Formats: sequence, C-alpha cells, structure tokens
Amino acid sequence: MPQIGSWNKHTFEISENLIRGFTDMTIKGGCEVTEKNSKQQKYVERKYGEIPSITITVELNAMVGVTDVMGESLAFVQEATDGATDYFYLGSRKLLPCKVRLTEAEIVEISHMPGKGDVWISSKVKLTMKQGTETDGGGGSGSSSGSQKPSTKKTTPTAAETAAKIISTVGDAAKTVITTGINAVKTLIDKAKAASAQAKNNQVDAITSAAPVLADRVSQINKDSANKVTATTGRAAAIATAKKLAQKAANNKANLAK
Repeated sequence: MPQIGSWNKHTFEISENLIRGFTDMTIKGGCEVTEKNSKQQKYVERKYGEIPSITITVELNAMVGVTDVMGESLAFVQEATDGATDYFYLGSRKLLPCKVRLTEAEIVEISHMPGKGDVWISSKVKLTMKQGTETDGGGGSGSSSGSQKPSTKKTTPTAAETAAKIISTVGDAAKTVITTGINAVKTLIDKAKAASAQAKNNQVDAITSAAPVLADRVSQINKDSANKVTATTGRAAAIATAKKLAQKAANNKANLAK
C-alpha cells in the first residue's frame, strides 16, 4: 500500500480502496540572531535555533474510502488539545530529527449527509506541528560538524520518480471510484425502468380485468332500471362502450409486450 507519510498512528496513503492525503505542506525553520559590528560592517550572529514547524491540510472524504470522517477529524482536535507528539515520517524517513508536537488542529469545509449532522461526507483539517523534543540526530534535516564518510545508503527513487508513481496510483484509484459510481447509477436506472414497465403492465391488467365486469354491470343496471329507454339506445350503447374499453386495454397491453 503506497504510504505518503504518517504521524502518531495516522497514515496518509493512496490505494485502490482508500485515499487519505494532505496538501499545502509547509516546513518552517529559523534562528534567533544578534547584531554585531566589526571593521565598520554590520552582521548578525546566531544565538540559537527557533522552533521548526510543519503545517499540512489533511483531506478526509467518504467517497474515497474514509469510513469515519467525523471521528478522524475530531481525533486530530483531541490530539492537539492533548499536545500529542511523535515523529513525522514522509515515506519511511523522518522529516525532522525530533518528535513534533501537534499544537493546533482546525476543521474546515465540513460537508455532512442531508438531515444527518453527525454523518460527515468530507472535511479538511488544518494541522500545525512544532518541535516537541530535543533533536536526536536520527534522520531528517540538519547539519553536523566534522568530516563525513561517503554515504553507503542504497539509491532511493528521485522526487520525479516518486511523484510519477503517486500520480499513477491516484489515477488508478480515481478510475475505480468513478467506475463504481457509474455502475451504481446504471443499476438504479435499470431498476427504475423495470419498475415503470411493471407498473404499466399492472395498470393494463387492472383495466382489462375490470372491463368485463363493467360491461356486465352496465347491462344489469339497464335491465333493472325503472327508466324506460329505447331498445336500440341506452343499454346497447353502454355495453358497446364497455366493450370498446376492454378492447383498448387489450391493445395497450399487446403494444407494451412488443
């Protein structure tokens, strides 16, 4: 499973079934300085290093496999309140040679299920992390004094190669999501068509069944009625009308069956 990064058991990854990533990553460092004067020149001298910080925006979306958007979002808020610390990894490498402390988590752009405020479809969580322990010299950025031995590490993929791999994986995952959505829509359309056809058949069957009864009822009404009518009108006309309705219903059913 291609993993972009991780912190405090939160993983940022891209796979066929899950996309949990982050954007807008910034890494900030600095130092406190004091001004010096020498030979009619001004310059600054380093006193100590400022606190390095990392900011990212985590994007959570149920449409790409995140099963509990609300729960994951609020977990970051709780960890910021608790001041949780851990190493931040990009791939398998420490981003900084120290644990970073989550100092702020802000949830924005919340979309929830219509009528269900506790079911979130998507959200973005802005995180700010700062150095939380002393540096341990293990990985990450930084400098050291003295000579260094030639690196014996195996060759790692270049940034371009890594980016191309991520883009390819994202593309495959997006295709899967889109294909699944299209298939779901087609299934719904087919079911709707079948239901509509069945409803029409039921309606025609009801009319066909009712027509003979209607004809008999009209004949009975005319036979029992105290109103006198001419033999060639009234009763005969009503019976003829009922028969026409029955024939029309039968024709409609035959047309639908074609």
